[in-house]
Amino acid sequence: MVDLSRPIEALIPGAQGRLLGALVYAGRELSTKTAAEIAGVSAPHASRVLTRLVSLGLVERRDVPPVALYSIAAGSVVVGLLNELRDLRRAVFGEMAVAAAEMTPPPVQVVVFGSVARGESDEASDIDVVVVAPIGVLDSDEWTASVISWRERVSRFAASTVEVLEIDERDWHARSLENELWREIDRDGIVVFILASVR
Repeated sequence: MVDLSRPIEALIPGAQGRLLGALVYAGRELSTKTAAEIAGVSAPHASRVLTRLVSLGLVERRDVPPVALYSIAAGSVVVGLLNELRDLRRAVFGEMAVAAAEMTPPPVQVVVFGSVARGESDEASDIDVVVVAPIGVLDSDEWTASVISWRERVSRFAASTVEVLEIDERDWHARSLENELWREIDRDGIVVFILASVR
């Protein structure tokens, strides 16, 4: 699975990915020491890797004695892809919303919860989602087929497994926050889709 919290590091392993991630997420110049601390590597190793990234045209170096400052290079198609990876979680949430709007019938709400919602996911994490069904459709064949299609579409887009918890709208509104799962969803959940008629 692709780690939605740190997708750059997931797809570019090792110090190179961690340092690229540090620069992309920071969005500003970093000294060798700061970049190394964020990436969790030694300063000498960071210096060697950053020098290589400069030679590849992915990173720019600016000398401000006694330090060298590094930033992600602008204009490269590769850097553009890195920036898209940085926003992967947001893109996945957007795809969830678009796909939900096309369901028949559309859900009342779609809420992401768990490690992905908290920004604590890793490559072993699934994407946990609550899909709130309109009253009376939860057991229908049409609804079941629509949810399966939605889950498969989002799974392909995110390159991750999507685990769906379905609940009827009436039960959703009546849920008890004494239940640990519902408390977690209430605390950490991110609403990625809400039906226009219930806004």
